[in-house]
Order: sequence, then C-alpha cells, then structure tokens
Amino acid sequence: MNKNSLLALIAGASALAITTAQACQEVCPEANNHGLEDCPEPEGEPHDNLPDPEGEFSQQELDFCTCMLRSCHDPFHDEYGGDDIEARDNCLLEISAVPSTGTPATSGNSQECRAHFCASDPDRDCDAALGKSICL
Repeated sequence: MNKNSLLALIAGASALAITTAQACQEVCPEANNHGLEDCPEPEGEPHDNLPDPEGEFSQQELDFCTCMLRSCHDPFHDEYGGDDIEARDNCLLEISAVPSTGTPATSGNSQECRAHFCASDPDRDCDAALGKSICL
C-alpha cells in the first residue's frame, strides 16, 4: 500500500468515526465522546425485540447478556455467535454456569465481576466481562 492510499484509508476511517460520533450526539446529546457505548440503543431496535429465552434464567443472567449485547457487541458476537438470538442464548447458558457471589465483585470468576466490567463506564472491559481477564 502506498502512502496516498494509506492516507486516504486513515481519512476515511476518521470521517466515519466523526460521523458516528455526530450521529450518537444527535440521538443522545448527554453522551460523552467515548464512543457509541455511551449512547443508548434507539427503541425498536432488534435487540429490544428478542423472543424470551427457553429455560429458567435469573434476572441477573438476563441483564448480563443484554448488557453484553449492547455494550460489548462485537466481542459478544465473536464469542457467542453471529445471530442475536443464538448469541444471547449461548451467553445465558455460559453465565448460568458461572457462580454468583451475591455481592459486588471486581475480580474472580463470578457473575457479579463479569457484570461489573460490562456495565462500568469508563472502566468497561469486555475481555473481563467475557471471563478472559480479571474475572477468571
């Protein structure tokens, strides 16, 4: 790749980031400039209309997988599958096998630790939320 092609690629990526940030600000003026995770999903998005999962899951487990779908979207799909329903169901199966401490946690293999790192902004850490670091 020559220098001009590289510069055009960087300029295009920068324009996309600015456009995305501007769109987020239009929908969600109170969002800061950290990225789309600060901008809540518009109502009516497919993530709001997923069918109820089969099986019995706690509200904490359901909330965790919803958080992952919204806040760690790409790593969530990389880990659990490309389809929203399949990924959510795979997430629920995995998180239901992770122990719950019943108290807030920021380390160790627990549902609470994973939920903390999914929901915490600006400390969001999708790898920790997926149980790949800190929440091992």
